[in-house]
Amino acid sequence: MFHVKRFIHPLSALHMKQKDRIGATGENIAARFLMKQGYTIVERNYRRKCGEIDILAKKDGFLMVCEVKSVSCGTFGWGNHETLADFGPERRVNRKKLTRIRRTAELFMWERNVSYETEIMFIVVCVYISLNSGLKSGKFKIRVIHETL
Repeated sequence: MFHVKRFIHPLSALHMKQKDRIGATGENIAARFLMKQGYTIVERNYRRKCGEIDILAKKDGFLMVCEVKSVSCGTFGWGNHETLADFGPERRVNRKKLTRIRRTAELFMWERNVSYETEIMFIVVCVYISLNSGLKSGKFKIRVIHETL
């Protein structure tokens, strides 16, 4: 019997590593941003079979469910893009994704005995990272989109 290994092209493996680094950097930036806004981070990268939540935070009796979408840009001149909205990372949060996040949030509340009377707020934090200066340069922009689950 033959064992077939999945072949991953070396260039795509490098791309995935860069993509993962950008995502992790974006989540760190978003967490710091929320803490500066007075939120307490309850949990990060909460994963269950039904889905994943990037950041769970609380403030003033609200439970904040945060989906982070990070994009990298060559420069903050943004090239042909007129506004940050033109990059549209929030467009990757579709109805199916929202349903998975809602179910995962409900499971989190059940596991942690959080009252179902607790108000939940859902936000998408879009993090735009400048790659001209490198990931560690600290050059980024943030846009927050408030939603309801």
